[in-house]
Amino acid sequence: MSNPPKNSWIWSSKRQNRRNLRGQREPLLQDQDVHHSPGPRHQKPQKRSSPLPLHLNPRSPSPDLNTPSCPTTPYTTPNALPFTPPHCNTDYPGFDIAPHTTSDSLSSCLNTCSTTSPPCYAVVYDTTLRNCWLKGSQMTVGSFHKAREGVHAVFADRTALLSGEGGGGGGNEQMKCGFPDQSTQKTKNGLDFKIHCNASISGGEMEGQEYAYHADRLGDCMQQCASTHPQCRGVSWEPRMRRGWANCYPKGDVDGGLKNSSSAASLTSMSEDEDEVVVFHSAFPLFAASPASSVCADGEKISSGDDGKTTYQTFCNQSRSGGSIASFHAADLPSCINLCSEHTRTNSPQPCAGVLFDSTYLDGFENCYLKSSLQVPVHHEGYSVAVSTSASSSGGDMGKTESSPGSGVGVWIVGPVIGGLVVLVLAIVFWRWLRRRARKQKIGGGTEGVAVEEKDGPGEVILEDVKDGVRIVVYAREDRRTSPPKK
Repeated sequence: MSNPPKNSWIWSSKRQNRRNLRGQREPLLQDQDVHHSPGPRHQKPQKRSSPLPLHLNPRSPSPDLNTPSCPTTPYTTPNALPFTPPHCNTDYPGFDIAPHTTSDSLSSCLNTCSTTSPPCYAVVYDTTLRNCWLKGSQMTVGSFHKAREGVHAVFADRTALLSGEGGGGGGNEQMKCGFPDQSTQKTKNGLDFKIHCNASISGGEMEGQEYAYHADRLGDCMQQCASTHPQCRGVSWEPRMRRGWANCYPKGDVDGGLKNSSSAASLTSMSEDEDEVVVFHSAFPLFAASPASSVCADGEKISSGDDGKTTYQTFCNQSRSGGSIASFHAADLPSCINLCSEHTRTNSPQPCAGVLFDSTYLDGFENCYLKSSLQVPVHHEGYSVAVSTSASSSGGDMGKTESSPGSGVGVWIVGPVIGGLVVLVLAIVFWRWLRRRARKQKIGGGTEGVAVEEKDGPGEVILEDVKDGVRIVVYAREDRRTSPPKK
């Protein structure tokens, strides 16, 4: 049998750690609340609560079914912290780093551990009560206690967590910035950063578990920033992971500036124990060094692809929702369109139907969004949309229903409305003509040569005839004879 995927839970079909032969349940060794009393390093975690989007990290965990069954395989969190297989029906007392919280699943509890400060080294999860206990570094396998069914203990990979303590050349080496101070370095997707070694950016941290990044090097942290949505305006990296596995801090606001940048001694901050130095290195993206062109001609047809046969129609100052494929950096709209054509050529099962291009970088440096479909247009300054004409003609979500104000596509809507009104007016005229004809025949007896004149009056229709000097006026609802006209 092949080994199961590393990043998914494979639920065992057999109950782990079966009870004794008499099938009796084993209670917890002591009361639950007392059993999980806070340990000596009890501190409140700085938890980030929202899930990680798939476009930021493809290693999204498989769903945890939250049953008393116990997973038998390792698990890796979205920010790449590996966990060993759980110790099923096992508990561990003490050394909680915070009061227990509620998690919907074991995987959710592990994800919280990977984003918590101070560092979390293990968890105990109760699948029945959905309680999640985060444990500090003192937790060891030898301290396990047997627990009732559904209570599982899971260890993080201690080697990974301690890699900042001395891996790769010793503690002092691990604290190094990795780049010359004040130098400019470029990420893989082309964004320049200004390096500030031994300095941290004050405040402005982007909140949410989706921004709880881990990085082994400052360059990796910069790459995370360059791929972040919305715009990341700076990063601070803590190489020794004194504050937890999530050691790369993207900043949405850098108005606080750099902290303690005058000397090497003052460029550090003390940890909670006041006896450990926490070193940071930071970098600022230089968006002005890679400007994006805002040139856009509304309604322009742009050819793309190797054969030049794929055509896109452009819509300026507009954005559209729809299915997302991927995001990249592009310097201008034509370059973004070429990325769409290249994707379709190499990924035919999921063709690119169009692009959304952001020339402002407000939503991030990766400003070219490939779309599998495009929906209702919305006015958005600085954004441009390009729709593949092949996607429109194939009956996709674009084309007839995806129109920009002032475009020729609106004729599809105006035409049927006007045509319907014309038909309705003609039908009303014909019906009135038939009624007039019927009334005329009834009143005049079908006599030929009678002069008839229509005038406004209290009835629907007025018929007038003059016989022997007498004027006869006939209303729709009554007949009456009037006196002869005065001479």
